[in-house]
Amino acid sequence: MSNLYKLLRRTLLVPLLSVAATGILALGIGSLPPSLADGFPLDGSEKSVAPSAIYAGDMVTFTIVLSNSSASDVSATVIDPSPTGLSYLSGTGPGTLILSTDRITWTGNVTAQQSVTFSFQARADLSLAGGTIVTNTAVISDGVNSLVKSATLNIRARIYLPLIMRRWPPIPYPTVLNPISNPGYAGDYSVTWQAAELATSYVLQEDDNSSFSTPQEYDMGAALSTAFTNKPGGRYYYRVRGQNVWGYGEWSNVESTLVGYFFDDFSNSAGGWRIASLPLYTLGYINGWYQIYVPLDFRGGGSVDTWFDQPAVLAPVQPPSGSSYCVTVDTYFASTPGWWESHSLIFAASADLRTLYRLETNVNGDWAVSKYTDYHMPYGGIHAGDTAIIDWHEENGQHVAKDQGWNRLKVIVKGTTATFYINGGPPLDYATGLYDLPSLNRVGVIGGSYEVTPVDSRFDNFMWSTDINMCP
Repeated sequence: MSNLYKLLRRTLLVPLLSVAATGILALGIGSLPPSLADGFPLDGSEKSVAPSAIYAGDMVTFTIVLSNSSASDVSATVIDPSPTGLSYLSGTGPGTLILSTDRITWTGNVTAQQSVTFSFQARADLSLAGGTIVTNTAVISDGVNSLVKSATLNIRARIYLPLIMRRWPPIPYPTVLNPISNPGYAGDYSVTWQAAELATSYVLQEDDNSSFSTPQEYDMGAALSTAFTNKPGGRYYYRVRGQNVWGYGEWSNVESTLVGYFFDDFSNSAGGWRIASLPLYTLGYINGWYQIYVPLDFRGGGSVDTWFDQPAVLAPVQPPSGSSYCVTVDTYFASTPGWWESHSLIFAASADLRTLYRLETNVNGDWAVSKYTDYHMPYGGIHAGDTAIIDWHEENGQHVAKDQGWNRLKVIVKGTTATFYINGGPPLDYATGLYDLPSLNRVGVIGGSYEVTPVDSRFDNFMWSTDINMCP
C-alpha cells in the first residue's frame, strides 16, 4: 500500500466514519474517489431501498449487499445510523445484526469472490412532511479501509379529498309498490312490489288510513307479493320497504284498494235491478233513470185513494255484512198529483224486505227517517209497521227541493248509528241505538203514494261504498 493512500485514508475516511456513526444525514455523499478505493475488497458493495417513495407512516426495507472482490475472506463491519424521521423495526440476514431504534450494526465474514446480503425495515415518522428527502447512509469497513453507501427515500405528499359515499350505510333503495288490481272490489286480491336494490327481505304495512297511524305489519321475507283473502269491507292502504343487515330502506309509494263498492247510473240494465210491469206497479229502466211507477187507481173500482202503496227495490249488490258504509242516490218526481207523494233511500234492510230503514222525502219539501218492521210489497206506511226514527221535518223546501226538483239523499252507517244528509252540506241529523243495523246489510230505493196516484219516482246515480268518504 502506498504512503499516499495511507495518508489519504487517515485524513479523509476516518472522519467520514465518525460522521456517519453519529447519525448525521449524508447528503450527496457517495463512494470514495477511485484513488482512495484502490485495493479495497468491498468496493463493489451496494445499498438500496424499496419502495423509494412512501407516505409518512409507511414502512420501507433497506438492503445492503457486501461484495468481496478479493481472493481472501474479509471480516466486515457495517454501521448504519437512522436518520431523523426513520425508526428501525427489524432486520434479517447472515452474520450478527444488532438493531436498535436509531442504529443498525452488522458484523460478519464475506467469503472471497462472494456476496453477503442482509436487510432491515424502518418506518417513516408521521411528522415527515410531503416532499421531504431522507438519505440513509451506511459505513462499510474491513477494519482497515471504509466505504460510504447511501439510499435516498422520498416522502410523498398526502392529498386529502372530501369523501363522497355513493350510499352509506348501504341500506336498501326504495322499492315500488305496484297498483292493486281489484276491479270487483272483492275481499280477495294480491299486493305486489318490485325488487329493491340491496334488499334481502321486505316488510309490508297495511292500514285503514294513508297516514299509517295504526298499521298491521307483515314480514314478507324475500317474497315480492302476497295474497289476501276474505278481507272485510273497507279501504286498505299498503306500503312496503326493503331491509338488510344495515337496516331498513325508505318506504315505497302508497297504494290502496277498496273492498265493497257499487255504483249504477242506470244508463242500461246491466246493473241488474228488478224489472217488473204489473197492474200494481212498474219497475225498470227508462231514459237513463230507474223508475218506480204507481199508476192511477191500480186497485180497480175507479178510486184514486190508494193509501201507502210504496213498492221497494233492493240493490243487486249489498255491502259486506257488519261493515261501515255510505249509500246515496239522486231522486226526483217525473209526475205527481201533488199530495204527499214520497220516495226514499233504503239504507238498511233484511234480505226478505220485511224490515227496512229509509230516509224519506216528499213532494212538499219535507223529510223524515222511519223503520218498517212488517213490510209486504208493495204496501208501506201504516200497513208495514211504520215506526218514526226521526219524525217529519215539515220545512217546506228548506233542505229538500219541492215538487219535481232533484234531491240527493245520503246516509252513513257506522255500527248502530246512522247519519243523514240531503243535498250536501253538513248532516241534518243522526240516529243512534239502531241495534239491528249491523245485521241489515241490504240497501235500495222505495217510492209511491200516500193517498193519491199516479206517482212516477225516478232515481239516478245510486251508490254505496265501504269507504264512507267516497259518497258525494
